[in-house]
Amino acid sequence: MRLHGTIRKLLSETTDSGAIAYIAGGYTTMRQTISSLLKFKSQWNIEVLETGTDYNVSFEDKLKVIVPKAMYEEFNEKVLKIEGVKSVTLEHLLQEAIAVDFGELTKTLTTTLREIPVLQRALTLMNSWLVAFSQSRAQILSNRTLINLKQYDSSVAYLIRTIAKNHKSDRGYIETVISAIENNSPLTGIDLFNNYSHLAGCRIQSNYEGEDIEFRMGVNLAMTPEQLIIADVETAAEMGYYKEVKVLKTHIYPVGGEFRPHIFESIKDVIESKQ
Repeated sequence: MRLHGTIRKLLSETTDSGAIAYIAGGYTTMRQTISSLLKFKSQWNIEVLETGTDYNVSFEDKLKVIVPKAMYEEFNEKVLKIEGVKSVTLEHLLQEAIAVDFGELTKTLTTTLREIPVLQRALTLMNSWLVAFSQSRAQILSNRTLINLKQYDSSVAYLIRTIAKNHKSDRGYIETVISAIENNSPLTGIDLFNNYSHLAGCRIQSNYEGEDIEFRMGVNLAMTPEQLIIADVETAAEMGYYKEVKVLKTHIYPVGGEFRPHIFESIKDVIESKQ
């Protein structure tokens, strides 16, 4: 089970005895840490010993937490009720931890996903195409593409609803998705995502000076860009003289995997020269 950075920080703040020190405001990460005991069992005997300025809280032989007396009330209210009890049940902590994780996943999908460099460049490039070719309309994408870049926000919202429907109670799954996105790692092999060939993409049909031209762009599950422009044979042949692209019949591909926006202006120049 993956530990978030804040939990790692909390775990690193240990005493010489190996106990975890509870810090003010750290109730969310402490709940997540304690809920990890559920992999062993749900019911735990606890012992609370008062020592100087702290309370030492032991969960049998698996976990020890040092709670400063100044934080004892907060710990009981926001982490776990330990005052006056000799045993605790932890299932509710797991549900709270899952809720926190799903909230983080929602944030990760709506913000961090957009900030992945290859997706950020794809969105920027799509907008550059739409600026260059004002007479454009989005085309239906293959159902093997998860996120429609032309409808990014609604596509991500649909993805979040789908994950909530199928995996909201699966903390391990949620943490796996968060980790993959935050680390810009391939999404292949992750349930739901592996039903698709591409994480994101768009397909735009445009018309310039009476000539139809199509822009197709995708980001596969390995986070690799795939881009293509389809033009008529003559336009494609003329574009073959540009070193930044390679041409196969009516298909124009970028050298290096991604187009640069100025190539769109070159295509317009070629079309204009034919008039």
